[in-house]
Amino acid sequence: MRDDGQDDLFGKPPTPEKDPIIVAAERMREGMQRAERHAEKDAPGWTERAALHLRAYAAAHGEFLIEDARETFAERPANLKSWGPATTVAKNRKWIVKTGGVRAANHLRDFALRVQDFTIEEARLAFAEQPAELRAWGGPTRVAINRKWIVDSGKTRPTNASNRSKNIVWRAGP
Repeated sequence: MRDDGQDDLFGKPPTPEKDPIIVAAERMREGMQRAERHAEKDAPGWTERAALHLRAYAAAHGEFLIEDARETFAERPANLKSWGPATTVAKNRKWIVKTGGVRAANHLRDFALRVQDFTIEEARLAFAEQPAELRAWGGPTRVAINRKWIVDSGKTRPTNASNRSKNIVWRAGP
């Protein structure tokens, strides 16, 4: 456009496209605002109560998955996306912090789809990012079982553990 308000010979100049990362961040923010509005409409103060629950859960359990904390919260939101704003509130207040841990439950689901029968130990060893402690796989395993991503195959295998206990063999859920 020229200074006098008229289009130039080729029409209006093209507007620069927004950076896809900025667009994605804006959409995420809008989605979280919608989820929070919905949760607050259904149960005023829910986001604050859920954030307080995350603080208490973190104090009691140390490292955890949000999925584990929400399973112990008495109030169920109409949409699980409502946990996004509650998590953000708790994170911004420094009540919870990311540990750099892994999304092991998702790994178990994906591993189950690739491998017919497996033990949690076999899945853990195939995972590139190992949690610091073996017991860190308990929470993700419960999440994967509760979501029916993996099911007990009814089989066992010997382990390399010093107590020679058996490992349950898992398979993908229905």
